[in-house]
Amino acid sequence: MLSAGSTAHRAPLLTASPYEPLQPVEWETRFLPSAKDQFDNQWLEHYVPSIDCPDQQLVEIYNYRWSVVRRHIAYTVPETGYILTEFVKIAGHAGAFGGIVAATGHHIREARWLRDTSVVDSYINYWLKGPGKPVARMYSVWMADSVWEKYLIDGDAEYVKTMLPYLIEQWEGWELDGKWNKELGLYWQVPVWDAMEFTIGSYQTSDPYHGGDGYRPTLSVYQYADALAIARIANLIGDVQTSDIYTKHAENLKSATLNNLWNSTQHHFFHVMKEDNPSHSHLDGKEQIGYTPWYFNLPPDDSEYAESWSYLFDPNVFWGDFGPATAQKDHRFFYYEAETCCRWNGPSWPYSTSITLTALANLIVNYQNHLHVNKESYYKLLSAYTKSHYKNGKPHIAEALNGYTGEWIYDAWNWSEHYFHSSFVDLVLGGLFGIRPFANNATGDITLELKPLIPDVWDYYAVENLQFQGNLLTILWDRFGTRYDNNCTGLCIFQNGKQVYHLMNEVLPAHIIVPLPNIERNKPLRTVYNSCKNLASNPQRTPNFTKISASTSDPAHPPHEANDGVILHDEIPSNRWSSQAGTGDSWLELEFTAPIKNITAVDIHFYTDLSVHLPLSYELFYWSEWWWGWGQWNVIPNQLRVFEKPVAGELNRVWIQPGGWESKKLRVVFSGVAGGGVGVTELEVWSACDDGYKTTRHEGMVLQNDEE
Repeated sequence: MLSAGSTAHRAPLLTASPYEPLQPVEWETRFLPSAKDQFDNQWLEHYVPSIDCPDQQLVEIYNYRWSVVRRHIAYTVPETGYILTEFVKIAGHAGAFGGIVAATGHHIREARWLRDTSVVDSYINYWLKGPGKPVARMYSVWMADSVWEKYLIDGDAEYVKTMLPYLIEQWEGWELDGKWNKELGLYWQVPVWDAMEFTIGSYQTSDPYHGGDGYRPTLSVYQYADALAIARIANLIGDVQTSDIYTKHAENLKSATLNNLWNSTQHHFFHVMKEDNPSHSHLDGKEQIGYTPWYFNLPPDDSEYAESWSYLFDPNVFWGDFGPATAQKDHRFFYYEAETCCRWNGPSWPYSTSITLTALANLIVNYQNHLHVNKESYYKLLSAYTKSHYKNGKPHIAEALNGYTGEWIYDAWNWSEHYFHSSFVDLVLGGLFGIRPFANNATGDITLELKPLIPDVWDYYAVENLQFQGNLLTILWDRFGTRYDNNCTGLCIFQNGKQVYHLMNEVLPAHIIVPLPNIERNKPLRTVYNSCKNLASNPQRTPNFTKISASTSDPAHPPHEANDGVILHDEIPSNRWSSQAGTGDSWLELEFTAPIKNITAVDIHFYTDLSVHLPLSYELFYWSEWWWGWGQWNVIPNQLRVFEKPVAGELNRVWIQPGGWESKKLRVVFSGVAGGGVGVTELEVWSACDDGYKTTRHEGMVLQNDEE
């Protein structure tokens, strides 16, 4: 018999948090409150560095953008692990399990600041040697450069070394795909496969969506940066020959980009049409992508090139109070048909604004010639971008907006919300706060360098418990020593809880090399993201993998949305199971392909809203079969619950001592269910790596169509 609510085998609470520590607790400092958002605040506290500064709107959006990252961390299957997604729902043009490579560079740069980057490793593996590989070049992407930038933060040299052959294969694949023009020394791309459809160039062809093939300051520039990253990684393993080859590739691409895409009269990088353009003349209008070369420090440090930046803040060319336009405002196709998605002929796209902000930061801190811009310019653009992150007074991001009014114009209901197609965290930590580690070209040794771009009027800023080479850093700037309770005036830096640097100065220097003590890189301790197998997940609803069923279901919220690898506490976009209203006590049941044993934890992510409420209690059962379908449900023994009662908006983890039972079925029974029913956004069942459970191999679903 099934006895709901039984507590006979329940042990006391294990911990106040569902997450195990990533680093020893004594390494942390506690000057700031933890990052907070609407949901998953314990995840934010555990994985995210917190910040402080006088701009509280920026702090709010920084925290919100971390919650966007959280929403897009999706579990696939044990063979693949975690990926990061662009949409919270699987798009028709996505690869296996919903991966879309278009914004992968942004994803990696953003998530590299997590205190545990194993989820990023899993994501990179997905593209380079996993089920995402068949569509890893569906869109232009700067893959190797992003992997290198991750290395500069987490210091995981062994991982980046192992990825070298896969990064080379990805780089060389663009030529095999037919995108290389040997005569010009450039790659060509179709704007739509730059993730930029309906441009001022493509509108000048017979097919505005697919047209506009050209040599653009995108793919060739990405390949330049990736070649440099490959050369640097080759240096780490002492492969001088490969390093020299890819350094030469980068030099050639730089020369070809400057020779062919730079317009010395209009002082901007331009798209050059590939077809019917024998003289390789430049497009008849400027686009925001002309700033992309500075994202990778490609242009020379010369006043001629710096002149391009005079256009960015010119309201007659690109500037908008909520974000720059993607094309110059006086072009005949500017905003043409822009009322329908997805036009890159004027609307402001966070994807491009992110690139331009990083490019601008590079120009200011790495170049002598930046006459038209300074650190106040960076903060002005970052503030406009921050201000754009609202809808109806609440933090929000979608696909694109009107840069003049701040109205989100490409914001499909139950689809575009919390769109992960850009960066923000990286722009704050790496840009505004200037955390810019660099590596020795010969040895790969990483040095912490600070080049902050904070406004001169700020008297303080802080970032706390930032993961750097597996250790924790806290950086405090307190001009007068009155903001933080640590008796520190000026700049103070803590490493693993101990102060290691102090600069008593009322003026924050523009460039600081921090002499951190020599320590070995520390790998994160066991966490959610390196738990071995989630046996419940079946995101593609493969028939021969784990099945899920329920006592009852709201037709709009079926059971399979509770084991699709996506954790989403929002009402919209929706991704959850909920029981049918008025049916009382309910259950969710998982049926596995083989008996499970050695289960280590069960995670329940409850969903609540004005109608759907938490149950009063729940219990975990396994099925014990006697004969031909006859049997009984038994309470899973040796449970250690993080929360004695169900908690909304957080991970409800039940630790389970492995052994003593095995079963092909697991059931969660919810008792004390109110009239509106009970909801679960995700149910996860974790096992040890050596549990003996054999999963049925998932064939990677690769779907490609032309819907962006």
